Amino acid sequence: KPKEYRHRLPDGQEIEVTAFSRLIPEVLLTGTAFRGECFLGVPQLVSEAILTLPGGASSAGSEVVLVGGSSRFVNFKDRLQTALAEYLDGRRVKVSTVDHRYASCLGASVAAQLQHPLIRRITKADYQENGSEVF
Repeated sequence: KPKEYRHRLPDGQEIEVTAFSRLIPEVLLTGTAFRGECFLGVPQLVSEAILTLPGGASSAGSEVVLVGGSSRFVNFKDRLQTALAEYLDGRRVKVSTVDHRYASCLGASVAAQLQHPLIRRITKADYQENGSEVF
């Protein structure tokens, strides 16, 4: 029998989240359609981002830092690493996680050191004109 996952809400109430803990990682990793929207999936989005860097995948570092709630899903990190290798033609990419307490500091530190800052602003007008394609 699969392990049951429970989560305690701020008000002290406990809810059962087993189905959620199985469904959401699949949507994130495979890009399955969800609620009528097509989602490419995290591996494809990350690999496309790496390939759009000047010099492509060869200029990118070989490490991706995974932060946020999704980094805590069971086997998410390992599955993402495997999927990235497939999208990047066998190139080995190490996927690491960071203690959540320090994630925002790490992100700001990395962004401050970028030679070519990746600043992108999406306005409401852009979104209304192009929909989810703007992302």
